[in-house]
Amino acid sequence: MKINDKEKKILDGVYGYFPQWAIKQQIKVGEFFDADHFIQVSECHLCADTESVGEQIIEELEQLYISDNKKTKVIIPSITDPRGTDPKCLEKIGHDYQILKIENKLSNLLSSLGFSMTNTCINYQVITKPSYGQSLAYGDTGSVIFANSICGARSNFEGGPAALAASLTGLVPEYGFHLDHIRKPNILFNCELDLKDLSDYGALGAFIGRSVSGYWDVPLIKFSKTIKPTTDELKHLGTSLASYGSIALFHIDELTPEFFDKKIYNTNNIKSEILVTNKNINKIYEEENFEGNEPDIVVFSAPQLSENEVVNIHQLLGDRKLKIPILISIPPAIKILFENSDILNNMEKKGVIIVEGGCFYQMYANIIRKKMGWNNLISNSAKLVNILKGYGYKTSLRTTKQAVDSAIAGKLL
Repeated sequence: MKINDKEKKILDGVYGYFPQWAIKQQIKVGEFFDADHFIQVSECHLCADTESVGEQIIEELEQLYISDNKKTKVIIPSITDPRGTDPKCLEKIGHDYQILKIENKLSNLLSSLGFSMTNTCINYQVITKPSYGQSLAYGDTGSVIFANSICGARSNFEGGPAALAASLTGLVPEYGFHLDHIRKPNILFNCELDLKDLSDYGALGAFIGRSVSGYWDVPLIKFSKTIKPTTDELKHLGTSLASYGSIALFHIDELTPEFFDKKIYNTNNIKSEILVTNKNINKIYEEENFEGNEPDIVVFSAPQLSENEVVNIHQLLGDRKLKIPILISIPPAIKILFENSDILNNMEKKGVIIVEGGCFYQMYANIIRKKMGWNNLISNSAKLVNILKGYGYKTSLRTTKQAVDSAIAGKLL
């Protein structure tokens, strides 16, 4: 890779050990992907749940920070993905103080480096919405695909070390979805179907995700004119696409911004066309379904909930009582919106577990399952249903209303 004078100074350690470590990691990534040079990025979103990072890595990062006399700071606005626990909910989710200790250790380090502890995977809904053409270093797959697709910004999936490195250098190697030709659609999905719930959009994402070859495929989705997706619906579509297909970018005909950019949008790269009908969506529901009808918990998470989603679940609950618990995860910024409302208090009184700043699958999900006995799980999130199977859960995808009604009935509806 070519590096300029400033980048060479970082590599030579002029700005400290931590930035030197960072750019060394980035050069390795750039060389692997045949990047020619670095580009500047203007924002970092760090996905670093403590279960994945582990204590040893945290200690190594602390040593790098200490080696620079604790003077190293991020040089671009940098925010955090959901954390690994919620101190207010330890007993409710089967966590202990050892988990909290590790979590606080990482949080303290990131705060010292200058990260804003936003603890959210829906930063585009509650913090800042990326602008068109903005170069980013985002880690959470849901944040990446939303930024790339709905906002027209540019980011690859930056894993924890890569995103942390970008926060310290303000750079990323120029490859992948930072390049025009990689962003062109190559598979057309003609959707002749009805989509009524967030889970329907997740099921569509699951079908498309299973139909592509992987990371470098860029679906072009064509809806009928009667379908006008909301931000929450696009959020569930994107997170599911990323989960089932490792997709980082999609376009929607006549809707997403790069559809109107002639440098990006053309049909010359389309290698195949696939028709999607209600039959395909119904099959996803059939497949994402555990045997029997005895659920242990209903979880609304992955992605975290918006204000509208919280209000909707509260309305669906009404005055009814739960037979099995409901758990929802919300960012701190959403909780603040309800400070002058009784909605969250009412939900908790009914038995809803409200996790602030966490996301279920990033919260030691296997420990939760074993400690709480929550083996059979219902969700309206296709992403969550897909991921949790890897943690030993038996999962079922349901609409939001079906999920709430199942919690009240104590059986799978």
